[in-house]
Amino acid sequence: MSPSSVTITDGFRCWQVDLNPQGTSIGRDPKCAIHLDSRFVSKSHARIFQGPFGRWIIEDLKSHNGVYVEDQRIQSRALLPGEHIRIATFDITLDFDKTNSTASQTTTQLDITATTTNFRDNIISRAAQPSPLLRQLNDLADSFLALPDPARLYQHTCNQLARRLHAMTAIVRTPNPPEPLPADLNLLASAFHEPLPNIRSENTKNLCLSQRVLDTVRTDSTAVMAQSTPSPDNQLVLTIVDQQNPHLVCAAPISKTEQHTDILYIDLLADNAPADIFAFTEAVARQVQFAQKSLTLAQAKAERLLLDQQLAAAQSIQSRLKPDLTQLPPHLDAALYYEPAMWVGGDYCDVWPTHDGQLAFAIGDVSGKGLPAAMLMSNLHAALRTTMAFSTDLAVVIAQVNEHLLGITAEGRFVTLFLGLFNPKTSRLAYVNAGHIPPLRLHQDAPPESFALTVDRPLGIIDSPFTMIEDKLSPDEGLIVVTDGITEQKSPAGDMYQNLRLTAAIAKPHSSAQAVIDSLITDVTSFRADLPQQDDTTVFVLLNRPAS
Repeated sequence: MSPSSVTITDGFRCWQVDLNPQGTSIGRDPKCAIHLDSRFVSKSHARIFQGPFGRWIIEDLKSHNGVYVEDQRIQSRALLPGEHIRIATFDITLDFDKTNSTASQTTTQLDITATTTNFRDNIISRAAQPSPLLRQLNDLADSFLALPDPARLYQHTCNQLARRLHAMTAIVRTPNPPEPLPADLNLLASAFHEPLPNIRSENTKNLCLSQRVLDTVRTDSTAVMAQSTPSPDNQLVLTIVDQQNPHLVCAAPISKTEQHTDILYIDLLADNAPADIFAFTEAVARQVQFAQKSLTLAQAKAERLLLDQQLAAAQSIQSRLKPDLTQLPPHLDAALYYEPAMWVGGDYCDVWPTHDGQLAFAIGDVSGKGLPAAMLMSNLHAALRTTMAFSTDLAVVIAQVNEHLLGITAEGRFVTLFLGLFNPKTSRLAYVNAGHIPPLRLHQDAPPESFALTVDRPLGIIDSPFTMIEDKLSPDEGLIVVTDGITEQKSPAGDMYQNLRLTAAIAKPHSSAQAVIDSLITDVTSFRADLPQQDDTTVFVLLNRPAS
């Protein structure tokens, strides 16, 4: 189920806006796709976009008066059709995509012919339900409550009606005009009651339905009742038209999209038809439509709850992989910033002591976002830690990890990685740069400068050698390593942040590693203004202080 539009009301008017999966802006600015003209709405207030699991997400863009979903203020929230979003005095509701909500019905493609038969179309007015049919309608509505999902609704309806009315029942999907009614119809569900003379389930391949009835329902979006009269051709197999067994057909629209109409079709013996079968058919069609919406919404809520629980578990697992920076040697100062673009991400940062007293650190970026990237990142974490336990030759380590990733990485995915090894006693810094953004060296009294410019291939692409380079990180020096969530962040004008702005943002001396990160994140946030975070973002800073 995937809504494709929203309906906005403000007490005076109501309008609809189609959603863009890449993002639909909401705000007071006339340039916003959903323009809300109110002083209580921020210029860029919020946006709605489609997440990686097909769900629509609403995100508050740091608005002054907030975004409320079902009367709860939210920062970011996965939405369901029918849920109410409140921004100032505006009510925004996600609409059902009826195409998708009915697509889950089991479709049986049979050889069904739309046949012109000698029917009299008798459109009658609605009347009060007599008590026997009213009980039938109530029982049918109650039976819908026991259905586990909307996929069974149509067949269940046909089974119930066939048994209760001693009728042939079907639900047919027809294209909307001006497309002609095809000879081979799309039968979504059907059921037969054996007492109907000459009607047998095995004859479904020869089932014929009234073309005039179906065409009238789909064209006028109205219910139709037609009663048979003698016909010399006897073309029908299931809906028999003869002098001995005159039939009556009732049909009513259940749901209609831009492309098609689903129609409830009931064929029964005229002598057995209740007096108000036409009104009953209309009422059943409405009940099926209501049940369809309720079941679809209930299913979506259950799926969202399950997915949210799984994402929360994945987020908890990933959070435990964040390194502990509290046990560093006294003269080392390190800080880490990590913010996934979604619930979990593919950025990687790890810091840990080796068996010989050195400090290993790795910053990487798995291509893509979301759960697939997060799963590959977790695998990288385990492989790197395990390999480093046996060797501190970083070229050998990276080659082993690359070989491992080549065996499990899907085509088109890869990992950039900067792996460093710092000796606090000698200030020796060894590193391998596998396709990652070159870090910056930080100086206490000079501007940052690039280093690690020798860049090998990313991991997971081809089997190739890697180069370990030795350098020195002197006292009062440090380094900063980022992922492309920083350098490729865009401004509202479409400009990228890039390395020049990064260098300028951290050019002044800072008192701590955390202060360097705070300065950078503040500048990046200002640069992107009201735009959302576009990619996983990681910043790692390591400062080598003079030993006291």
